[in-house]
Amino acid sequence: MASPPLFGGAQSLVIRRAEALREPEQEAILARLPALGAGGSLILVAPTADQRRRLFAACVRAGAAFGFPRVDLRGAPSWVVRFARERGHEIVPAAVQELVDRSGADLGVLASEVEKVSLHAGPGIRIEARHVRAVATAARAHEVQELTDRLAARDRAGAMRILRSLLAEGEPPIRAAAFLAAHLRRALHVAELEERGLRVEAIAAQLGISSWLVQRIAGRGRARDLERALGVLRRLDLELKSSRPAEAVFEVALLEMAGG
Repeated sequence: MASPPLFGGAQSLVIRRAEALREPEQEAILARLPALGAGGSLILVAPTADQRRRLFAACVRAGAAFGFPRVDLRGAPSWVVRFARERGHEIVPAAVQELVDRSGADLGVLASEVEKVSLHAGPGIRIEARHVRAVATAARAHEVQELTDRLAARDRAGAMRILRSLLAEGEPPIRAAAFLAAHLRRALHVAELEERGLRVEAIAAQLGISSWLVQRIAGRGRARDLERALGVLRRLDLELKSSRPAEAVFEVALLEMAGG
């Protein structure tokens, strides 16, 4: 916050584990908020928001407090219906469940999958389960899962091999990066709760996922390392939208995430 952005404009400050902030740290953040500029945003990431605490209370008093709870598997179907209607489609319940089963509860991934199904089905067509299956990305999602495993194991050669396979199959680099980010965000959520001492069942209940999936994700790395990897992916997203060669910048990002 002490250094203004290179191109000026409003800033956003994201604070993870905001529930752990001590009183002096909350005071320091409040004192710095004017530096965000007009239109600036303070984003607090926490399991719960205790409005008795100074920082949360100040946001509420200013009329600038908005809560965005994490969407879980129970809430994901209504978002699928919403995404489909925004694109001019009705969608049958079986197709909704098929999408959620294949894609999970990450809204970015679900929106991307609905967009693909919409293009496949055609304007105004009611989306059926067969449309979803026709453009299913389960195989590629599995490859991204394996890519995440390779990165966690610091297997740079294996990660490169899977990336090249994905791109050779026609997976757009930006979408591959989005899938990878979704996997890493989920791993980060699990790692944060693990580091707070929660057991598998408690983590599963809090995140709204199954215990076996928590066990599958656990051990992907420390929360701070996963945060760093997500930072690399944010930079990669910008680079993929530039004129730089997509495969080259993706490979550099993977090397950085794998500690290469």
